[in-house]
Amino acid sequence: MASRGQVSAGVITCGYHGLGFNETGQCIANPHGAVPRVARVERLAAVERHGILWVWLGTAETAQCSLIPDLSFLARGTPLTMRAGYMHTRANYQLCVDNILDLSHADFLHPASLGGGAATRARCKVTKTETGLNLSWDMKNEVPLPVIGCEYPGYERLDLWIDVIWTPPGIMYLEAGGGPPGTAAINTFNVHIMMPEGAAATHYFYCNVRNFRVDDADFHEHVSEMLRDAFESEDKPMLEAQQLRIGDRDVDQLKPMLLGSDAGPVAARRMLVARIAEEQANQSVQ
Repeated sequence: MASRGQVSAGVITCGYHGLGFNETGQCIANPHGAVPRVARVERLAAVERHGILWVWLGTAETAQCSLIPDLSFLARGTPLTMRAGYMHTRANYQLCVDNILDLSHADFLHPASLGGGAATRARCKVTKTETGLNLSWDMKNEVPLPVIGCEYPGYERLDLWIDVIWTPPGIMYLEAGGGPPGTAAINTFNVHIMMPEGAAATHYFYCNVRNFRVDDADFHEHVSEMLRDAFESEDKPMLEAQQLRIGDRDVDQLKPMLLGSDAGPVAARRMLVARIAEEQANQSVQ
């Protein structure tokens, strides 16, 4: 398999039988004899942007780089302000998306780190865009999140805000910050990327960058550990437990009870259903 091989001088050499393939996917080297004409692997369009390799799974001619969301904040990250992580999650990617589009869960699942009650008390504003959804929580005069509150000793209340941009099917850019009224807020910039592995498994990538305490190694280690614990020890087990209860059934088949905080996840799921149906219809015509 080429994926278990090595790359040298632009040639990917299969680690199993030593066949070599060039950038077009054509086999150009066969240590066992003549190169078979049919020896070719599929070539997918790919581009590197924001430190991420984006792959277009359709035909290369239909690739659209304009669909890549703006994650330029990643370039501002430094060793003491950026924390990136990955967790293989045994849950459908849409459950993982739900988790970020309904941030009221943080008040109950992450009370000691990312919660506090503000997101539950605030009403989330959901706006449809040409590319996906924008969600915003505007939380005035609220109990601050611990990571924000530590920057303002003596303040029991702050103005907080959270904005999420969802790009289907599973990319979410999240900004969150806060400060005393009338002051410049401190911000954190985040991305959560859900890549489906199958119906019940997801490759979950995340990254956080902040614009305060940019030279504080101890604080950076504290924030990194806090995020790792929240995502991997709290979110991941809950998402996997949900998947176990759902099994191979569709969520809509279970007729779930909807709460006010479900506005974002419901809007996203409906948009996905419509886009998948449209894509399938276009493929059948072709």
